[in-house]
Amino acid sequence: MADTRSPATSFRVRHACGHYEWYPHLVPPDEEARLATPEQVLAAREAALIWKENRPCPTCYYDDAARAILDRMSALGVPAITLPRFTEATEKQRWWAHKIRTAKLLQIEQAFTEMHSRIVIAQQDPARRDRARFAQQMYGQAIVQVVSITQVTYWIDYRATDGWQLVLDAVPPWAKQR
Repeated sequence: MADTRSPATSFRVRHACGHYEWYPHLVPPDEEARLATPEQVLAAREAALIWKENRPCPTCYYDDAARAILDRMSALGVPAITLPRFTEATEKQRWWAHKIRTAKLLQIEQAFTEMHSRIVIAQQDPARRDRARFAQQMYGQAIVQVVSITQVTYWIDYRATDGWQLVLDAVPPWAKQR
């Protein structure tokens, strides 16, 4: 499908990661309105363009952050997972889903880190060791299940739900009884 955005009304930027992104404005319109001369506007746009060109695109930025979170959780015993690509969505929806997923992963990491410290303590007690190992395994599998969701609509629909709640919802009911 041909891109119908007009170069006169938007800006195409090649980011440091090699991806191209379209921006309706390099400088917010209200900020441009405060600038006194056309030369200042052009200088502000040039500075914003250089800044964007020297950074990864939003998708790569959020994916890199999500991978770092997954690596840290893997060190705590969560099964390693490759960050899946999103399916069937517009460019803007995918970008938004990347941002939401990264925020949810940060919430999951914070809750799981706290949970992991309780699991480590429980594993010291022989009477609680098996249950603690089971909890570690179930939560790890639930995290993998949540991260593996590739539908953009899932992440957008559940953007107001806490990340750890998404994990708890992914734990099978029979595992919660154990």
